[in-house]
Amino acid sequence: MLIKNALPLVVWLALGIIGSGCGAGGLAAVREQASLDMQCPEASLEVAAANPSGADNPTDSGLYYAEGCQKLRRYTVGCNIFGYCPEPQGVDALDLVQRQAGFDLQCEPAAIAIQRLNVDTFGATGCGRQASYVLLCAGSCRVVQNTQTQ
Repeated sequence: MLIKNALPLVVWLALGIIGSGCGAGGLAAVREQASLDMQCPEASLEVAAANPSGADNPTDSGLYYAEGCQKLRRYTVGCNIFGYCPEPQGVDALDLVQRQAGFDLQCEPAAIAIQRLNVDTFGATGCGRQASYVLLCAGSCRVVQNTQTQ
């Protein structure tokens, strides 16, 4: 009788695990979403976790950067214990920094070269001037100048 009653429990447990979504993790979820957002083939994208320790665990939740096809996006993703990571949220980091730098450097945004210096810090150069910027994200993202314009 115990075996007979345990069988439905095993079936429900298996369905629960399958229904919770087994996935490939944060890295794969961000790569797929970035390909759509950036209109760039997945093979052309470089996606990496942006944690200060430098350890890339592809199943982790957290902060990622996707770069390719002359675009750069910052993503946050949350994953369950099975590596299922629904709906990575991204922002066009390159556009945000270029627009702010264009104003600060008194230069057309398209004429500004952006270089990622570390996790959320960027260097901007254009029209004979340069400055560094920090991308601050809490809900939404904004760019703040980190140095005086030189």
